[in-house]
Amino acid sequence: MLAPTPLLDWVPPPKPILRTGPLPRLVLLPDCCDANGEPRAGLMIPGHRLPIAFPSMAAAVAELRRMEAGAHG
Repeated sequence: MLAPTPLLDWVPPPKPILRTGPLPRLVLLPDCCDANGEPRAGLMIPGHRLPIAFPSMAAAVAELRRMEAGAHG
C-alpha cells in the first residue's frame, strides 16, 4: 500500500513575476523647488506625462520601494 503524500507536495512553486518594459525613475525636479530653494525629488512613471513630486528624497524613495514591492508580490 502506498503511503499518503502531504497535501501541497504536488503544487508547483509560484513563478517569479518578471516586469517587462520601462521602470519608474527617481528624478530631481529643478523647476519645482521647496521653501529653501532646493529641487524636489519626484518619480517619473512610465506612461505618465508628468512626474509625481514629493516633499523629500526619502518620501520619493519610500514610494518607489512600495511600488517595487507591489510589482513583485
